[in-house]
Amino acid sequence: MGVNSLDAFNEDIANNTDYAPGLTDMQEYAVSRKGLLADVAKNEDSDIANKIDETQLNFILSQAFRRLESRQNPEFFSKEKVKDFFDNSGVSFYLAQYEQAIGTNNGIRANYEGILEQFRQLNVPVARVWLTLGSKSNSGIDYGPDGSPIGFKNEALAVQDFKALVEIAKATNTKLVVTLHNHDLSFDHQDIFSDPQKRKAMIDLDQRLLARTLRELGDDVRWIEAVEILNEPDNTHAELADVQNFVREGIEMVRGLDVPLPISLGTGKIRYLKDWAPMLQAGDTLQIHWYVTDTDMSNKLIDDISDLSGILPEGVDVVLGEIQPNIGGESIVSEMLQTAFERNFKGAYFWFDNFQQKGGQGPDFVFDSSDFHSTKRSFMQNSVGPLAFTENDE
Repeated sequence: MGVNSLDAFNEDIANNTDYAPGLTDMQEYAVSRKGLLADVAKNEDSDIANKIDETQLNFILSQAFRRLESRQNPEFFSKEKVKDFFDNSGVSFYLAQYEQAIGTNNGIRANYEGILEQFRQLNVPVARVWLTLGSKSNSGIDYGPDGSPIGFKNEALAVQDFKALVEIAKATNTKLVVTLHNHDLSFDHQDIFSDPQKRKAMIDLDQRLLARTLRELGDDVRWIEAVEILNEPDNTHAELADVQNFVREGIEMVRGLDVPLPISLGTGKIRYLKDWAPMLQAGDTLQIHWYVTDTDMSNKLIDDISDLSGILPEGVDVVLGEIQPNIGGESIVSEMLQTAFERNFKGAYFWFDNFQQKGGQGPDFVFDSSDFHSTKRSFMQNSVGPLAFTENDE
């Protein structure tokens, strides 16, 4: 049911007496969120603010109806479904060390205690973490005079850094989705995508790091949920075919490891998923990245994952791989979790930069862990049916 204004929302509520109790609360909720957006708009460019206000309000109102409708279907809120959704939800972020995280003197091992504390504070089941190998000249990868990646500056240290991240994940009961490269690899090293030999050299380095780390991890490899070759490949500054070759060859490399791991892949814009989703297979994960204040209306969030049936291989899970956790100073973690759940996503990862300071300014996106867990408790309390116990349950 589409709702385009607050007046329409109120009229529809008055004309639909079949809905579950709580309609008045939903009215008040929508009005309060509109007020929040108006406050945010005062501090923004007026044209953009108006678009954000209208887009966000429409989103909130339509979600109100989805929420009320879903209450009529007890199976929709089964305990098993709720538990599975939250077990597959968490965060997406990059470490403060960014491109120096792997194989440098300022890497994960050198900052172990701080990163461990960060994971403890996050306290979520899944963390999608960027390793950002080789993005800049001060990374853990050396480049030759012609720009070809020639090796790790310290391969043993690179392996130790990767293993340290897995140790932290194990200590905090967190599953990892490991992102090897960000699309900014193309900013300084575009020829890695266009030159087949340089592309192969980089993927060979990825293979060496993964193969050795997985071998040394032993059973602890289970803490790595998936490997992502390149974050948002559609934002790479290179030709589409060249980037597709890089991602495809990287995926083939991961599938050929002695310990093959599932693949995770996602784009910056939803409309470009068709260029990448066919590379996946059963057991892999497709990410959708979506920010609710994105004023690009062609990037509208799908209503249900079944909308991807034409491009998605069978058996591929779909998650919101990056979603917005706040608007200004207000957390919207609860709203986003409900959105993801009601549209049948497998899980949702919140993008945040809590721990990053940009030019002395505060972070753009702040993840409220308490909001995540209070929403989970509320879902579980309102869910129905039995819940099977597993060894990972608290």
